[in-house]
Amino acid sequence: MGCEPLSLPFAFLLSIENMGSTLCLFMFMRFLLLLSSFYPVVADSSSFMQQPLCHDSESSALLQFKQSFLIDGHASEGEGSDCCSWDGVECDRETGHVIGLHLASSCLYGSINSSNTLFSLVHLRRLDLSDNDFNYSEIPFSVGQLLRLRSLNLSDSAFAAQIPSELLALSNLLANLSSLTTLFLRECGLHGEFPMNIFQLPSLKFLSLPTSIGRLGSLTELDISSCNFTGLVPSPLGHLPQLSYLDLSNNSFSGQIPSSMANLTQLTFLVLSFNNFSIPSWLMNLTQLTVLELGTNNLEGGIPMELNMLLKLKNLTSFQLSGNSLSLLGYTRTNVTLPKFKLLGLDSCNLTEFPDFLRNQDELVVLSLANNKIHGPLPIPPPSTIEYYSVSRNKLIGEISPLICNVSSLMLLDLSSNNLSGRIPQCLDNLSKSLSVLDLGSNSLDGPFPQTCTVTNNLRVVDLDIANDLRGMQRFFEKIPDILIAIDFSGNNFKGQIPTSTGNLKGLHLLNLGDNNLTGHIPSSLGNLPQLESLDLSPN
Repeated sequence: MGCEPLSLPFAFLLSIENMGSTLCLFMFMRFLLLLSSFYPVVADSSSFMQQPLCHDSESSALLQFKQSFLIDGHASEGEGSDCCSWDGVECDRETGHVIGLHLASSCLYGSINSSNTLFSLVHLRRLDLSDNDFNYSEIPFSVGQLLRLRSLNLSDSAFAAQIPSELLALSNLLANLSSLTTLFLRECGLHGEFPMNIFQLPSLKFLSLPTSIGRLGSLTELDISSCNFTGLVPSPLGHLPQLSYLDLSNNSFSGQIPSSMANLTQLTFLVLSFNNFSIPSWLMNLTQLTVLELGTNNLEGGIPMELNMLLKLKNLTSFQLSGNSLSLLGYTRTNVTLPKFKLLGLDSCNLTEFPDFLRNQDELVVLSLANNKIHGPLPIPPPSTIEYYSVSRNKLIGEISPLICNVSSLMLLDLSSNNLSGRIPQCLDNLSKSLSVLDLGSNSLDGPFPQTCTVTNNLRVVDLDIANDLRGMQRFFEKIPDILIAIDFSGNNFKGQIPTSTGNLKGLHLLNLGDNNLTGHIPSSLGNLPQLESLDLSPN
């Protein structure tokens, strides 16, 4: 029976014990010889991979920094020691540079001036001075020299005093720290103007705000939108009595908004969109609100009682509820007395009909009811004040009423993705001085090309794609102004050749003539469109 190839060296020991084989003994002796020749190589390799020593200049800088403080619990190495072995010091294993200084709870007492040798450690990535006593001194502005800093912890460190005004509080102090991912400022005793540019640090992932933010009694505007924050909104935000503008949108805040914010009675602008909030019951206390945006907060089900309280917000002119899954059915047939809105966004709110309260909204400038389930014909035209009118992606049927032509201020008209039929009203040329975006695509419209598209002075985007059956494209390209930036005529019944005059539209970025009955050669004039980014001529 031969020796089985088990793991070394236990395979050899097992073979000798069980077999007594001369062959196995010979192999084991060969293995020992091999092992004895291998160990020196390993030792040499370990020596070769040894971490480099701390740089003399950085060691000296740390010693000078230490001289000003009492550092209990930390070693007192001499100048000849390798600082990479000191407690609280972290070095790069390849370069030997000091990249971390962890001095939390080290009984440091005193102050750090801006000329301190600490700030010569330009390779620092992590600096933790938390839970020490810096005797209510200012945060030194030289922290801004540590451009590689990724984590800065100054919590519970007794920094205080007015942050230097020439640094615009903390904003300039941290403005160059483009790699910073973690910033602790809680319990720092800071005061003065809030450092708004903290929220412009591109790599910041974790921010611990001081509770003293609630003592910024003169703060009137706070915008922390699009910062990827999560969790609950800090309750001290509710202790800013002069705050009139608050934007928390496009984060991942969740849960109840702190009840302390009911005290923000001076708020006129409140944006909470793109979070995971529930609607607070105290919104009715904010009677000065003119702008309220609650869009895309995963609200669902019936209208909560809290929203009924919005009826008390008499100054509200802009209300955005789009992107939720609320059912407004109870509101559609109730002619409630709501504030006079100038902007009303009710996209994706499960509407099945036009709300009756819209009849009294005669000051609307923007009305968006897109992506609902509204069925039936288009109602009476919107008020004459309307500039932006979108009812796309619904289930509307019938013809477009010529009464729409009376809305002389209309800049955007989007009736796309419905089941509208008949001819496009030729009276749309009445809107030639105002209309800049016309989208009637994905309907069942037919007839000649609308005259408005050839006489308008301001039209920038025209979309008549898919399922329409329009004719007369040649005249359009001969008379259209060259200010158009997007044309989508795909999915119609246009015939003949592509007009060479298409090459005169110098500002065109998108041209889609696909899925028509066009024939002939592609005109060389299309090569004269310097701004063109998207061209679709298939299939024809």
